[in-house]
Amino acid sequence: MSKNSVEKVKQEYHEIVILLSLLVNDKNLKNRRKKIMKRLAIKKLIVISQSESRSLEVPFENGLNIILGGNKTGKSSIIKSIFTTLGCECKRIETDWKKLISAYLLFFKYGEKQFCVVRQGKKFQIFENNEDSYSCIIETETFHEYSNCLMDILEIKMPCISKD
Repeated sequence: MSKNSVEKVKQEYHEIVILLSLLVNDKNLKNRRKKIMKRLAIKKLIVISQSESRSLEVPFENGLNIILGGNKTGKSSIIKSIFTTLGCECKRIETDWKKLISAYLLFFKYGEKQFCVVRQGKKFQIFENNEDSYSCIIETETFHEYSNCLMDILEIKMPCISKD
């Protein structure tokens, strides 16, 4: 390689480093990256049975969670309970489970904010955690009001459609 070629490569490398440092220091890029990088992380699910005066807490770890168990041990019930808490009406949920559970609570983190969704029958509540206390964002029995609030929290620009 000639001396001119080496100098040309050094110059191009130097220009790339400058461009990269400009991109890294670009505040708009940082803000866009932060917005794109927000994650939804489920922290725990709590199901409450008033008839049995019992509850079940299912904690979730950061990252991938795998639910393992034999037949009829509640794997599908956990997943369907998450869906139910978020507003779905699961068709194939065990009737015993459906009759037994009176309230669902789902704690999750979105970006740096922490929330809790509570569902009791047709009533939905969303709470935001503010330094060890929760403030109610919405309490409604109207699915559309609830889903619009949840979509705003999750920064999703999409209407939720229901049969109602």
